[in-house]
Amino acid sequence: MTIRDVFSDYYQPSLERMYMLFCDHHLPCSFSDRLNRPCVRTRLAHGAEHRTAQDKIIGTGRYEADFSAGSYQPLWIRFLKDEIDEHEDDYWEALDEEPPTISRREIAARLHLNTIYEFFTDLGTAAPFISHASCFACLLEVPRHPLPCGHVICDSCFRMCGDKGHGKLQLKYCPLHRHTSFEPPWEIEHKSERAGVRILSLDGGGIRGIVELEVLRAIEKALGCDIRIQSFFDLIVGTSTGGINALALGVKQWPVSYCISNFEKFCDQAFTEREFGGIWGLEQAALVNHGSLYKTKPLHKALQETLGQGTLFGGSDTLRKFRTKVAVTTTSGDGKEAMLLSNYNRSQHPADSLIFVRPDNPEHELEVWEAAAAASAAPFYFKPFVHQKTGKSYIDGGLYHNNPVHVANRERKLLWPDLANKHPDMLLSIGTGQNLDDVEREKRQRHSSVSRSEDKSKSPTRQARGLRRTLNNFGALYRRFDNILDAENIWTDFKADIDNRDSNFPSPYIRFNLDLERKLPPFDAKEKFQELRQDVRQRLRDPDVVRMTRDIASSLIASSFHFRLLSSVPQRSGRFKCTGYICCKFEEGSSNLKALGDFLKKRSSVSFMPYFVIQETSRCTSHRSVKVELTDKTLSRLVTYGMLRIPHIDIEVSSPMASTTIALVLAEDTRGEATERYLLSGFPRTLVQEMPCNASPVELGSSLTRTDYREYPQPQQAHSERLQTSGSTSRTLPSRSRSSHVQSSLPSRPVSSHQYAAHSRGDSAIELPHHASPFATPRPHVLQEQVAMPRQSYQAFSYERPSNENRVPAYLVERAARQIQREDERKLRKTHTGDDSGRPKRLVKRRETSEAFVGVG
Repeated sequence: MTIRDVFSDYYQPSLERMYMLFCDHHLPCSFSDRLNRPCVRTRLAHGAEHRTAQDKIIGTGRYEADFSAGSYQPLWIRFLKDEIDEHEDDYWEALDEEPPTISRREIAARLHLNTIYEFFTDLGTAAPFISHASCFACLLEVPRHPLPCGHVICDSCFRMCGDKGHGKLQLKYCPLHRHTSFEPPWEIEHKSERAGVRILSLDGGGIRGIVELEVLRAIEKALGCDIRIQSFFDLIVGTSTGGINALALGVKQWPVSYCISNFEKFCDQAFTEREFGGIWGLEQAALVNHGSLYKTKPLHKALQETLGQGTLFGGSDTLRKFRTKVAVTTTSGDGKEAMLLSNYNRSQHPADSLIFVRPDNPEHELEVWEAAAAASAAPFYFKPFVHQKTGKSYIDGGLYHNNPVHVANRERKLLWPDLANKHPDMLLSIGTGQNLDDVEREKRQRHSSVSRSEDKSKSPTRQARGLRRTLNNFGALYRRFDNILDAENIWTDFKADIDNRDSNFPSPYIRFNLDLERKLPPFDAKEKFQELRQDVRQRLRDPDVVRMTRDIASSLIASSFHFRLLSSVPQRSGRFKCTGYICCKFEEGSSNLKALGDFLKKRSSVSFMPYFVIQETSRCTSHRSVKVELTDKTLSRLVTYGMLRIPHIDIEVSSPMASTTIALVLAEDTRGEATERYLLSGFPRTLVQEMPCNASPVELGSSLTRTDYREYPQPQQAHSERLQTSGSTSRTLPSRSRSSHVQSSLPSRPVSSHQYAAHSRGDSAIELPHHASPFATPRPHVLQEQVAMPRQSYQAFSYERPSNENRVPAYLVERAARQIQREDERKLRKTHTGDDSGRPKRLVKRRETSEAFVGVG
């Protein structure tokens, strides 16, 4: 299949529909009155009158056009095909000029980015062209990475244009305007291949959100307090007050202690009562009159002062780098649709019942405080939040997802589809506190409750009936938002749907809902805030709770390490040897990596040092475990310099389907058996299946090479074989097959089927194929019938030399051949008598094409 066939079959139908859509909806009428005032109505919006932009009538008549859209469409398609031919020529020329170490995909991507850059340069600037729906660098994928200039590009374009470092990708310029550089380079976190992810889910609960923050501070204290807790999580999802905490931790990147102090101030300002608060009857009347129990403006003011004015996604704020992905749940103003607001971008999944909010217009993006207001506008407590730019209204996300664990797990699978069928390293769900006695009592009441019919003998007045209905609705919503049992039932259902993994290790799904052993205050009782916080801190000192926080911290430390596989080689015994090394997710030399080393240093003693243990997991047979010790020198280097240096590890695997685990051991009993083992990120894994066998170790950061080669004839046979060549003259897509006889070091190029006139040039190192003058056959005009012209191919061959050490690289030989070719073409141009003798052929064609379109217009 030729490139033109691909265009005709896959792209042309869509382009024709887009062309007609543009003519119908965007091409204005060509009518103008005597005062030269144009009609701005399009064909579908046009009536029997011509109107200006101010909607003034300037004449009567139907839609007028300078040309027929139907007759112009074939010329436009023909023009696009000619442009494709031009870009194909550029591709083959670049393929000839680049060394074989550059992959075809990278060459094509560079040419495409050059074309995009030239396009925006011709327009003057790329600054106003910003979209959150499509990446303007490749026009294919969803944009995910906001840049300081305001543009947003996709992950593939960032990887293509950026430089890969340890755990990060650096971009020095925007691909849409490369003349502007970023100082310092813009960085994003880079998740290593095969490494797992860690998710944090935060419940809603009003003032009880302080429970979540105190639990996170306890875990952070168990980590050593030198690493912020949000640095360990890839995604944080929150509802209502949990959404506010998620935005403060993930978007603002505040330490937990600062979040706690701000949360206390926020609760005091947010729950501001209306007039007649606390007076029975008058308070209910104010609720009916205003539609909310508390004032809304103090809530919004508190959120603005706390979270600031920055946009949730996109924008040119260079101080905010979205290291942690954050999502908060909300509900449409009518209560019919559950929605999600986030600081990241993804496409809307067709089977997803949750609406992912991402406006196409960047100016309609919500600010951080607006996302918090939309997530926490509990009905009857506060008025619905109305976004002024779009007019859309939102209410509290707890209406559908008071415990957002299902949302968090769903987002994990959509954001990292390569890990969708694997368990996460950790999914930590934190509640806003509970009293187990009350929970059990409520369970019994629900099972024994019997619905009773209301007494309809009384006939209240219309006003009383409306007031009673409002109060009943308020009570139902209050129980829904303040019900602890519902959040626990959601977790129970979630755990039932998850297949747990190896029972020898702790489950990656953890529910941390602190039992306060007392009746919990309502979620709007701000006067009991200090009392609640003291109770939480007291319960966090319980030995069982301390042990749980210690286990969570140790699991976070272990999952910060991952294993990078380099090769998998079969052995004569039928086993496989997998080679790789252990590395860390944190950037080398960073304070986080030093703090991680300090954590391991504190867990070591005179008789014990933390170590990694490698073992093949099988239910049928037991396999010997292998220890990889962390020496005192390794830990000292880790603490002092933030450098992790562990030698390469050879892992023996019994079969291709065998599962392997690598765990970090932090404690042993008196018999020397591991008592605290925590899996590394991404394990268990089937290492042999991840990499083809006989693969040699690959240097990190090395680029792919072109693997498609063509069998070239020997120099003395080139002329005779070329004269015998015949067949189609159309271009075909590059082949990916290797020759079974000779594998030349030259890259594959299209071989023309033309029989060229005799022409030769003697040279001691190269031999050129015979070729005809580029002016022998004039290039067809754009309005004429298109003829598939074969591309003239110039091939260079190196003679056999006695020594390979002095052999000139093949691509240098090709470059010399092309230079000789260009010299021949320049000589031929001098003898050409046309008006365009001094202009390159590409510019001649572009001028002819533009003249043809001007004539048509």
